[in-house]
Amino acid sequence: MIRKTVISSGLRMAGIECDHMNCDAALEIEPCLHHDKVRASATAAGWQTVTTPTTRHFCPQHRWKEGMCAACPGGDLFDLIGHDVTGHRAARALYRVGFMSAEHVAAVSDDALLSLPNFGAELLRRLRDSLKKREQDKDRTVRYQAES
Repeated sequence: MIRKTVISSGLRMAGIECDHMNCDAALEIEPCLHHDKVRASATAAGWQTVTTPTTRHFCPQHRWKEGMCAACPGGDLFDLIGHDVTGHRAARALYRVGFMSAEHVAAVSDDALLSLPNFGAELLRRLRDSLKKREQDKDRTVRYQAES
């Protein structure tokens, strides 16, 4: 994620943050207007820039490898919500406040979820739909096993 700041009445890129779900690393850069300078600064500091199809930046500790999700560590909650922009936004908001499992999130009220930073109605709908689909899949599996 590129962090921007206003300098001399103009918006300049002044830093980047690691796009890995479980990382708070940030790299301060010389304020600039062009992405090429951001990428050059990041590369010089050992960061990686990946375009998959959006541009993401990863600190040296979380360099992306082929076959990995480019934004999250994966696992129960992350795989449930989905590996797209909306799913990652929801997972990041939940992960940052300590929600690590689908069971934990399922027990939390809608009001409590909506009070989380960066968690709105769209993310709540996505989460609840994903949890509902998961329960339906479990029910189908149990019925299939009982019939067999």
